[in-house]
Amino acid sequence: MENILKKLNYILYVILAVSISFFIVIFSYNAILRVPETYTYHFNDSQVTYNLNTKTSGTEFSSEICSYLNSPLKSEFQVYEKNGKFNDPLFEKKEVEVMRKAKKILTVSAIACFLFGISSIFSYAYLLKNGSRSKLKRTNNVAIALAVLMQMAISLNVDAIRKVIYKLFIGVSPGKESLLIELIGTPFEAVVSVFATIIMAILIGIFVYINKKLIKDERIFY
Repeated sequence: MENILKKLNYILYVILAVSISFFIVIFSYNAILRVPETYTYHFNDSQVTYNLNTKTSGTEFSSEICSYLNSPLKSEFQVYEKNGKFNDPLFEKKEVEVMRKAKKILTVSAIACFLFGISSIFSYAYLLKNGSRSKLKRTNNVAIALAVLMQMAISLNVDAIRKVIYKLFIGVSPGKESLLIELIGTPFEAVVSVFATIIMAILIGIFVYINKKLIKDERIFY
């Protein structure tokens, strides 16, 4: 029975390290892609919206993109521009399809993030009660190291990763004249990577603080 419990604990240490690291990385990217500040910063920094043949501002584009990505009720992405008595759509069908698939990827990753979070909480709670606190501390350090290494790998290969994800999960070519590509094409992925790194640093800081409070050194003398 003791050997079975030791094996269970070992498995949970591995699950915990993997779950925490993936939660940190996925949450950071998912959160950054859902807030308008990311897009507004990119539009202002690259000045891409100043070169477009449209009166719609970067702030309006940011708001519409995030409103679509965050709303379960919006099935189609579109931005309209006033043209006399009419509202002209700015994005073509292929661009709308690209955003639909991008939203699906974000939704699936959010679900995965939630599952990793639940796995982390249950594994942590069990090991805190039934495992070795020194091993739990080492496992948490491994989780942080894995998250940092994953982010370093992503940052160094962000353009290649973007192309692979686009090819595998989106696969729609909106064309060279695409407004969507103009708006959130390169170097948008680099901006996302930098902002995600900041979110990760905050998450790791919070995790280290909570971890320190929950796991106290096992002492012989007090």
